[in-house]
Amino acid sequence: MNLNITSIDKISNELAAIDSYLNITMSEEVQEAVLRGNDLAVYIARTGKLLADAKYHLNGKKKSEVFDTLRETASRAGATSKAVNIIMFNRLHYHHPLQEHHHRRKKLYRHPCCPQS
Repeated sequence: MNLNITSIDKISNELAAIDSYLNITMSEEVQEAVLRGNDLAVYIARTGKLLADAKYHLNGKKKSEVFDTLRETASRAGATSKAVNIIMFNRLHYHHPLQEHHHRRKKLYRHPCCPQS
């Protein structure tokens, strides 16, 4: 799946460009205000995407740091590599409680015409 995630360097460069544009003082001309408003609308949309991409990078970094800490702690506690791998696998396949609730409700409330699985 291609998510088109912007790299961290490109995020920094784009935010610097947006910041420099925002620091320009606008004149009193109406036409300039209209053009600037159009540019700002594009920047607002783009910063939303950049924020989502930055959160994606942050979550990936947090996940890898948590897994490294978990792996290191389990190893220090004397766990075998097989046990550490099982812990890591279970952690990767953890579902959020709301997802679990959704799956339970989906199972309980089937339409009468739908076959039971």
